[in-house]
Amino acid sequence: MPLRQPILDAAVKELQEFSEAGFRVTRVAEEAGCVVSVLYHHFDNREGLIDAALIEIMRLEGDEVEATYQEFTAILAVVTTIEQAFETYVRIAHGSDGALRRSLDAQILTAVQTRPVVRQAWGELSAKVQRANEQLLNAVVERGLLDDTIDIPALALLLRGLDLSRSLDESVEQPSISFEQWVALMRLFAQRVMAPR
Repeated sequence: MPLRQPILDAAVKELQEFSEAGFRVTRVAEEAGCVVSVLYHHFDNREGLIDAALIEIMRLEGDEVEATYQEFTAILAVVTTIEQAFETYVRIAHGSDGALRRSLDAQILTAVQTRPVVRQAWGELSAKVQRANEQLLNAVVERGLLDDTIDIPALALLLRGLDLSRSLDESVEQPSISFEQWVALMRLFAQRVMAPR
């Protein structure tokens, strides 16, 4: 069995558990069942392995984006108002049981700034989320639930910012505002700003 994927899986786990600062190549090798020299054969050095792990995390996130949006599209068929559509979107993407893992954290942001290969993967993930949001918003317009004069790419960009936040709590960053309060406000926003005229 090729060792590259087990090493990569172990590196992702290490990065998620210990962040880049605590990342230890020896633990990755042990978890993958190989020696450090084999690890370096596949990934050159510690930084190369970390870059590969960050890219793998974003690839997994991209897969989850697709699954999440397929789930939302299926549910969209039964909603009857823009408020329900938006609330469903928020709950699926950001609720406590949401399937969308968040990738916008400090280590990826730092890597995006300094490592071109990671920046490219981030751009691909970001574009995938943007496309998915635009497709969903167009479907909502087709259902007659969204004002068709709204700039879909711009609104999709707003939603992309929410999608890529690590969590809804972190994106709001106001401990005095509960998830339910945020959803209520967004429903009002959807009703007053996004609903068909």
